[in-house]
Amino acid sequence: MASFIDALTYSALLGLMGFGLTLIRRTTGVWNVAHGEVVTIGSYVALTATSFLAHSPYFYLPLAFLVCAGVSGIIFLAGVEPIRAKGASSILLLVVTIAISLIMIAVINIYADYLQNVFHLSSKNFLFARFDFTLLGQMGILWAAWAALAALTISYYLVLQHTRLGLALRALAEQPTLAVVMGANVKSLSLLSWCLAGGAAGLAGCLFPMRFQCHPGVGTSMIATMFAVSIFGGIEKMYGPLLAGLVLGFAQIYGIDLLSSWVGPGVIPFKDLIPMIVLLLTLQFLPEGLSGFVGRRRG
Repeated sequence: MASFIDALTYSALLGLMGFGLTLIRRTTGVWNVAHGEVVTIGSYVALTATSFLAHSPYFYLPLAFLVCAGVSGIIFLAGVEPIRAKGASSILLLVVTIAISLIMIAVINIYADYLQNVFHLSSKNFLFARFDFTLLGQMGILWAAWAALAALTISYYLVLQHTRLGLALRALAEQPTLAVVMGANVKSLSLLSWCLAGGAAGLAGCLFPMRFQCHPGVGTSMIATMFAVSIFGGIEKMYGPLLAGLVLGFAQIYGIDLLSSWVGPGVIPFKDLIPMIVLLLTLQFLPEGLSGFVGRRRG
């Protein structure tokens, strides 16, 4: 039962992380490698706030959303947009986000060292399970993670389908030149997408230590899995990360349990191979992802 709850929780958190990555890719055409570090920042917002201000990490979910939305917006404005405005290719922009990611890794580690050396906090390895609550016999993180993912997915869908802003975002995603013709401010829309993506990453990061160990490299270690979620889910529909997170979360938790029972516990450190195998199979046999496949079958 514990593995099932872990898989459900992990699936929702993966969906939140993949949501932001997919949103950025769909609206601005950039694969943001620094997205993993934004997730990590969300975890450290929770650590800092709970350490100095008390209260449960759940209380600081809005703060994590705002801080990480701001960080993601700064990444776009200061690092990506000036180069994109010069006509840089998607490959070059990917390299830019890798450079930003490396800088952020150093900054996060310096901050973790500062918290540990000055305030004697356990900032290199922390878990917030003691702050959690119980609802219907299950830990609150299960309900909170799925509620956050459902709220983001539904809200984005409603905005996309029923507002002028959503129409402009759809135009930006599908036909950027059409968005310009419509009079949309492409830079502002792109910034909004990056901020929303960063906010989703912040929520995931703030919730992650409620069930799983966190450290300065937690987002970095999961970025490949986030890419697998985004690509496997497909970038055509924003419900793709929800489906992909569910599949990959269960595949990773139960797959490694099955392998360790066959081969031994020595395979556990290689659990990230499972989403990579799924990613390779997706690129070969289902390049449009799950959402594209569902849309094709409906058509």
